[in-house]
Amino acid sequence: MEIVLKNIEMIAEFYNYRDEYNISQVKIRPRRFRVLLEDGHERAVIEIDRILNIEEEGTKSDSKVVFHCESLLNNLMIQYIIKYQKNDTKWILFKM
Repeated sequence: MEIVLKNIEMIAEFYNYRDEYNISQVKIRPRRFRVLLEDGHERAVIEIDRILNIEEEGTKSDSKVVFHCESLLNNLMIQYIIKYQKNDTKWILFKM
């Protein structure tokens, strides 16, 4: 995987649940995203087929949720990493 660092437009689900200590939490489930292709004019829509791992990184002032995902593109299963920045609600395609 190589570092891409592109802003993406994401369709995601945010839902509340209560954990085992009855504390309200928010879960994020990304569904699909749109990214500009290399030519800068066309956009590709990528469906997220499977989330392999979810982890949190950063500090309280700069926290991120990191999703390790895979999708089927052109009959090939590719893995990639997307990040959600909680502070400014931006999605980034980090590695592909």
